[in-house]
Amino acid sequence: MIFRKRSSSLLDEFEQAKAEVVANPAVSPIWVSKVKGYPPGILRACQQTIQLAQEKVETWLASYMFRGDSEAGAKAARIAKWLGGPDNHRTHGRPIGLTMARQAGFRVNALEDDQTLQDLVLSVFHAMAVSFEITPCIRLVENHNGKGWFLNLPQ
Repeated sequence: MIFRKRSSSLLDEFEQAKAEVVANPAVSPIWVSKVKGYPPGILRACQQTIQLAQEKVETWLASYMFRGDSEAGAKAARIAKWLGGPDNHRTHGRPIGLTMARQAGFRVNALEDDQTLQDLVLSVFHAMAVSFEITPCIRLVENHNGKGWFLNLPQ
């Protein structure tokens, strides 16, 4: 969703430019120089990126989280729209807590409700935290078969 956020910001900026130029044509030169730097087709690409992100989230929610629910499509569409709304979250990195997720309609369980799962998740979390703290590793991917890939900070 990070590309969706950047796309949304660029579209918002373009709408701001239009509004400011209509309200005060004297600011046109400022905005023309800014908009002139946009690559050709970027606004359409931004719109398509936002649309694709929303469609993917909606499809995945309906297919997985709400599988078997007679209202899966409607629930998935509502949540995808909420997640994609830049005014709801303001930044890509803002966490969505358990209460907020439930209010939005997600089917989620508290990690604390399953002590075994919580212990396993926290063990992985702490192992990763230590790995990133004491090594030059900046990205690590590992699967359930013990196969992994990592990327170290360039030296």
